[in-house]
Parts: sequence; structure tokens; C-alpha cells
Amino acid sequence: MRTRCSRRGVGPGQRVAALLNETLRVAEVYLAQAKIGAITAALNPYWPVETLRAVVASSGCTAFVHDATVAHVVEEIRPSLPEITTWISAEDLDSGEEGEPPLGAFFDDPLALYYTSGTTGLPKPVVHTHASSLATAQIWLDVPRAPGSVFGTGAIIWGIGFPAIVGPALYAGMRLVLEQDWGPANFLKVVPREKVTHVSQIPSFYAALLGDSAHEPVDLSSIRVIMLGGEPLTASLLARIKQRLPEAGVYSYYGQTEAPYTCMGRVDDGSTPLGSSGRARTGCAVAVTDPLGRTRRRHDR
Repeated sequence: MRTRCSRRGVGPGQRVAALLNETLRVAEVYLAQAKIGAITAALNPYWPVETLRAVVASSGCTAFVHDATVAHVVEEIRPSLPEITTWISAEDLDSGEEGEPPLGAFFDDPLALYYTSGTTGLPKPVVHTHASSLATAQIWLDVPRAPGSVFGTGAIIWGIGFPAIVGPALYAGMRLVLEQDWGPANFLKVVPREKVTHVSQIPSFYAALLGDSAHEPVDLSSIRVIMLGGEPLTASLLARIKQRLPEAGVYSYYGQTEAPYTCMGRVDDGSTPLGSSGRARTGCAVAVTDPLGRTRRRHDR
């Protein structure tokens, strides 16, 4: 696929809008464009059409890649995006001989535009480099793992989730299990089938999983590391998780699109107080400031 992207006219430094809803397509396209040095503008397929059109128009992209699930959206926005001169269907990249193009970007070169949630206006692009994505991927160096570790996850459809989830698994040499559906029902099928050892979810996933008796006969003993973020983790839910998965270490993390996994700590063994997101990771610094950006001192109230 990397060579096929190149043959479609995509080259180093070119910004390419990517609207993809299929997890395997995301993995293929994002990795292919990283290899050839193209800059991926990671679009959210759940954005309203007006938001999508406005984001692409301001992105500086000259190419657009999409999969079949969003073809109808592409047809709607295409006439209003004259700056996009190359339109690529991901399915068209499946044919032809595979090859390895030369590396097109390195360390401090831009890798992707990952967008914020857009709660105060249009989603804003955050430029991540190859180096910053590598720093994000190193999260698994801070948790136990073994040569046979298996990381399982659901749909990776856009944005910072790719370097924050797929990147760590590839960096640490884990086997990666990508599922389009990662709800409780499919989770209960995939974990025992693939012997998944590492997972990363939001706490409410476990509230739903453990709130239904369907989990009770299922062997989930392969799970060794649970990463939780995005929501507060209550003491009662942590107790329920540990009762069901006593051999799993439970970790809490905090970060944002600009700096994923800024803080991390294990919360089930007393090393990190519940309610805390842990300590700043290596290479990260944190500070508490007031609304004007002034650093808060210990004696301030």
C-alpha cells in the first residue's frame, strides 16, 4: 500500500485528508503515509458534514483518501473542495504489486494533524511529528509486558487514538488485535480467543461489562494490564474490576491531543492514590496554574 500511495501522486510533505471508518484501513493508510512522509490530516467520520467541509478547507490538504463507508459523504463535500486535486478510494489501493518506497520523513518532520474535540468551535489541528508520536508510543515501556503479550483494542477510526494505541503495541513488539467492535459482547469473545493481555479503555466500559452476568462464565484470566483514562475511576468500580480480574494491574492515565499519556500511575496497589492520574512520564512536565497561566505555589490558597 505504501508504494501504491506514492503511485497515486502522494509524496513527502504533502498533506492528505483521511476519512476512514474501517479500522484496518486506518492502520494501513496511516502507516503507509507515515512511511512515505505524507502528513495525515486525521478526520473524524462522525463529524457533521459542515464541520468536515470546513476542517478540510482550512487544512492545507491537496489529497483526500477515504473508504467505501463514507463514499456518500465524499460525494457531498467534493464539489466544494477545489483545493483537493487528488481523490483516492482506499479500496483502489488493494491492487497492484507491493514494494517498499524509501523513507520520506524523519524525527522532527510532521507526521499528522490530529484534531481536538471542537467543544469551543471547529476542531483544531495539533501537529504531531514522528518524534512526538514515538514518545507517545513508549507508554508500554512503563508497564509490565512479556514476549507473548497481546494488545487488544476496538475501532481506531481517527485522531490521536492511532499513535496512542496502535503505536505503543507496535513499538513494544506486541501482537496487535484490531476489532471494529469492542463492546462488551465482542470483548468477551475476543479476549479468550486471542489471549489478550493488555487493554486500554474508559472506566464506564467496565461498569457495562460487569453490570451484565454474561461475563461470569468467560475466561478473562489472560488480561494482565488494564489502562484506564478519559473518565474518573471510582473506588467501587476499581474494587469490582479487581474482584473479577485479580491478576490484572490497573493503571490510570491522563493526557490530551497535544500530549497523550502525560501522567500515568498504577492505582490498584497503593502506589498511586485513587483520583490521581499518577506522575508525569519521562519527558513530560506538569504544573498547576491559575486561569492567567501563573504557576500555583504550595502556600497559595
